[in-house]
Amino acid sequence: METKSIFIHANPPALGLRQSLYENVSRDWFKRTLNIPVKYHFALNQHDFYFSVSRQTKAVIHPDAQPGEFQSELWKYDVAEFFIAPEDRSATEYLEFNLAPNGSWWSCFFKQPRVPAQCKPLQGVRTEALLDEEKWSVQAAIPRNQIPWLGSARCLLNAAFILDSPEQRFLTVADLGNGAPDFHRPQDFLPMRLSSSAENRHTDSDA
Repeated sequence: METKSIFIHANPPALGLRQSLYENVSRDWFKRTLNIPVKYHFALNQHDFYFSVSRQTKAVIHPDAQPGEFQSELWKYDVAEFFIAPEDRSATEYLEFNLAPNGSWWSCFFKQPRVPAQCKPLQGVRTEALLDEEKWSVQAAIPRNQIPWLGSARCLLNAAFILDSPEQRFLTVADLGNGAPDFHRPQDFLPMRLSSSAENRHTDSDA
């Protein structure tokens, strides 16, 4: 059986455009279908690692979140997240990055699951967002030298989402197992694979 992976493309799509390049995630942690899926896209070029997210519905955002600014506890409202770890599954460290629909963000390095090592802003992060009452699109660009495991472009990766606040639906691309929603399971993240074509897709877009 082919190992499921997340594909990383050479360039990010223009914000709000070329939605065909995005992956759909349409089932939550409990395998229930969302009426309105969330879409995401990862890209990596010589300088930056990109995380792009879009959804065709209104977002509920942390009241203190300011576009482009570092803000803790974004997870209490609608948020997109990615987790990236070294390729060695015996390692326990990883990075969590949160991105609100308006471009506010947060980051933290963990030395093992839910044990922070360093929760201060990454340097040089840039975000851009398009947001109205019916839809939102957001993109973060992170200098690749801020993510230590990107030197070889061989990492484990996951995208996750908290949506439909205040009820909150939890979604994850990687299958992280059972029980209560818990995104902090780095051994279950997916291999990151560089795409040979901008149109390539990862093997499971309905996790």
